Amino acid sequence: MNMRVTVILAAMALALGLTASAQVNPLAFYPKFFWGDTLDKGVILVSPLEMVLIDSMGVKYGKVSAKDSVDIVFMSPDGKKLAYTAASKVWLVKVETGETQLVASGDCGYLRWNSDSLSFMFVISEYKKDTSPASLSIKLFWADGDGKNVKQVYP
Repeated sequence: MNMRVTVILAAMALALGLTASAQVNPLAFYPKFFWGDTLDKGVILVSPLEMVLIDSMGVKYGKVSAKDSVDIVFMSPDGKKLAYTAASKVWLVKVETGETQLVASGDCGYLRWNSDSLSFMFVISEYKKDTSPASLSIKLFWADGDGKNVKQVYP
């Protein structure tokens, strides 16, 4: 991460009253930052179930509640939707209305929005411990930007 981005993130954390300290309990919650590709808009996970939307000047412009403890947040390029993973599920939220929709179930570690925000792709991985040797397989899915019309595209 370059120095300018680090300074921006530190300043925004200070503006929001977030502090960093050593964690004694590894299971304790700590705030996380998730940014769009251009760094114009981002999301701060301020609690396991609450996301604050913020711009690069530190101005808050929204808040979104999650259905379950959030792991990773992916903001659409237009800033109007968030996809997030929680409890082995992929959720989609319309920022303006807070409407939440379940998109898929499974462990998702990768999601990428199309540049026009009209669709996105994501990966669901499955750990197969009953094979020798144990293996991890992936399935690639495509969905409309509203989380509908989910289609498996690989394998």
